[in-house]
Parts: sequence; C-alpha cells; structure tokens
Amino acid sequence: MNRLRVSVLSADVPADRDRWSALGEHLDAYYTAGHASALAGVEGGLAYAYLARDAWGSQVLYPFVRRDLTRLEYIGQEGQGLSDITTPYGYGGPAYVGANCRTSEMMRESRTAFGSYCTTEGIVSEFVRYHPLLGSHACEAGNVHVEAIRTTVAMRPPVDKLTHEGRQSSGVWSV
Repeated sequence: MNRLRVSVLSADVPADRDRWSALGEHLDAYYTAGHASALAGVEGGLAYAYLARDAWGSQVLYPFVRRDLTRLEYIGQEGQGLSDITTPYGYGGPAYVGANCRTSEMMRESRTAFGSYCTTEGIVSEFVRYHPLLGSHACEAGNVHVEAIRTTVAMRPPVDKLTHEGRQSSGVWSV
C-alpha cells in the first residue's frame, strides 16, 4: 500500500480554502470551497475537504459538510462527540486527479484512510451525492452502498447548431 499524505481542509481557514479551491476549480464548481461554504449552513454544519495525495502526485479531493449530531432533537446530548457528513447540495463525492493507471488503487487507498479518519473523529454516517459525469461512484464499488435516485443526461448540441440556428425570441436555443 502506498503511503498517503492526508489533509483535512477547513473552508473557514484562508490557507486551507485557497489550497482546496486551487484543486477544486479544475474539477467542477461543486468541488470548490466557495460552493461548500455557501451550502454548509443549509446542510446544518461546517464545510471541510479531505485531501489525499500519493508519492506520484495523484490526489483525491472530497468536499463534505460535517454536522454535529447533538443538533437533532431525538438524539440530543446522547450524540455528544458524534457527527455525520454529507456532500454539499449538488454533485460531489470523492474526485480523483492523476494518472488513469492509478485511479482504482488511489480511490481504494484514500477510502480506507478516510474511513480511519471518520472512526477517529466520531463520524458515524455519510451521505454522498456523487457527480454523475465524473463517475467516481464506480471507484467506490465494494466500499460503499451506491443507490441511484435520479438520472442525469449531458445534453450538448453541436456548436454549429447553436451558432447557425441562433436563439428563439424566448432566449432558448433552437436546435
């Protein structure tokens, strides 16, 4: 097993936020500290990102919102020291950046390391909204239970259709 360098970045710490966003903005807006910060309050928690890096420079970035379980009336003080996590609303989940030949191994290693982090930190459950176009859910097989609850379709009309046929008066592209 490769030794990973792991960091947990807080959206509230400027240096962490900058490091997080530098990587996240190359993936998708859903992976930026700004997105996670904006939605952390809606989700009832604080925005963090788990960042794992291996010796070859491959990385896994996983933004999440951590919520204190004592906030739930039916749990109350019995949940002291326990948290759950969720991805900020939208698309997310762990995202891999690196050489394709390392994807499966790196995702497996980072999931194992993340599981240890969760155990140490008292994180008892996780709800992930996977990004359907990045396909990271496929790398999680065997590690988590994945249940598809919607279908997402990328609609990309050819550029020539968009530029030659113009817009209708309603502002909708005519293709």
